[in-house]
Amino acid sequence: MSVSNSQNRRAVLAAFAAALLILVAIGVDSLLSTQQLVQERASRRHNRELSDKLERLETMLEGAEAAQRGYLLTGDLSYLDQYDASRRSLAQLLLDLKTLSGEDSSQGAEMARLESLVDARIAEFKQGIDVRRSKSLEAAGQIVTT
Repeated sequence: MSVSNSQNRRAVLAAFAAALLILVAIGVDSLLSTQQLVQERASRRHNRELSDKLERLETMLEGAEAAQRGYLLTGDLSYLDQYDASRRSLAQLLLDLKTLSGEDSSQGAEMARLESLVDARIAEFKQGIDVRRSKSLEAAGQIVTT
């Protein structure tokens, strides 16, 4: 009987070892799945934040353009206050976007391109304002219509 007890004991230990191994494998798989889920959630949050800031950038550019056109058409200096506020907000938003793009080289290249396009657009707005200040309503009106 002692051989039979010894064999039973070994079979029970082997079953427990197999069950423990299965539980460890399930635990590792669960841990890896959870880590992947956390990374995906962070990535989605990051992408949503980038998207939101890009939408704000577009809205601010439209606001700066509207303020510039208002000044060009009316000469009312309050439009320049709105324009300057939009321009400052755009600069801060570009910094925020740079921070969000981080060290990702592809996003960094796209960010540099975006910044260049925004700077060109702001320079275009400034040129119109300068024309209105130094010339006339008619010269500024031509800028608005182009």
